[in-house]
Amino acid sequence: MFKISDDNIFDEVARNIAARVIKTAVSDAKNKMVNEKDKKDAKKWLRSDDCKMYCEILDIDYFRMIKKLKIIGGY
Repeated sequence: MFKISDDNIFDEVARNIAARVIKTAVSDAKNKMVNEKDKKDAKKWLRSDDCKMYCEILDIDYFRMIKKLKIIGGY
């Protein structure tokens, strides 16, 4: 399991970046104003191992998030 220590300022910065990346991907995946290529890329990233790792850093239930967003399979 990937773990970041709680006592390092770098860790807090990493958590903030991870949260912003996930938030941007979710926004791009769901926003009707985003072009189809960017929407497809966002959905692809949300299903990636990188996204799973970011969720783990933030203690987010990855599978629950994907299910709630209805981003299962396909692009």
